[in-house]
Amino acid sequence: MRNTVIETRLSNDEVLLNDELSMVGYGATSANGNDTGIRRFGENIVTELRLADNRKGREIRFRFPGAHTHAGDSGGPCFKEKGDSRWLVGINGGFVSQGPAESWFTSTSSYRDWIEKQIDEARKLESP
Repeated sequence: MRNTVIETRLSNDEVLLNDELSMVGYGATSANGNDTGIRRFGENIVTELRLADNRKGREIRFRFPGAHTHAGDSGGPCFKEKGDSRWLVGINGGFVSQGPAESWFTSTSSYRDWIEKQIDEARKLESP
């Protein structure tokens, strides 16, 4: 991580139904798949927003059609893009996707304070 610029681009706005978001994944698309080492990305439309099971955060859900996440994509990002700008709005919440039919992400807006604290701590570690 030396000489890495940590850029904070968290959205101040909540994700809304019907927003078009970009998701990124990496690795095999199926158990024991032969497509390891492949970076994937694509867009999908938000079809559902719901309270997370812990009742502290929100989940962003996507359904067929559009891009979806696969096994091994846990922790991967979901972005809102406009022009040349991109904001992190979600983190892949684990492989509970239903193949190419459904994917879900944890909204970063509910955890913004914690995420910013982690970024600040990482910057301190990298400071000379």
